[in-house]
Amino acid sequence: MSFEERANSWALSLVDALESDPNHKVRVFGAAGGLLLTIGMWVVHLAYPNIFRFFIEVDDWAKLFLGFVLAPPFLVAFSIGSLIYSEPREPNKADESGPMSTYFYQESAMKKWKVLVVAGIVTGLNFVLMLVVSVG
Repeated sequence: MSFEERANSWALSLVDALESDPNHKVRVFGAAGGLLLTIGMWVVHLAYPNIFRFFIEVDDWAKLFLGFVLAPPFLVAFSIGSLIYSEPREPNKADESGPMSTYFYQESAMKKWKVLVVAGIVTGLNFVLMLVVSVG
């Protein structure tokens, strides 16, 4: 298994852990940890705005660190979205067979898709704001 496949598998397992925790403990810790990391990242960025510009201009493996800039805001938005649109604690009706079984499955998939899209938008907005601050 290559490094990229292992990284994808690890990232998907983290997303599954955020989605499937019935006690919401992982989601709350994920949101709190991501928020603290995002705040710390912004404090460092505002103190040293040239760091961000350096990583954009470098054509080496250092661009990997830009991915670390994207992870905490995504974690915050995805955790909060998963808390808001959590699955019901009753048995899953999507597993039942019948005329409405695909409807329940489709609704669950649409909620997950919306959470992912909003988390991506929040992450992109954070990245653009960091880019604007580093240029200005």
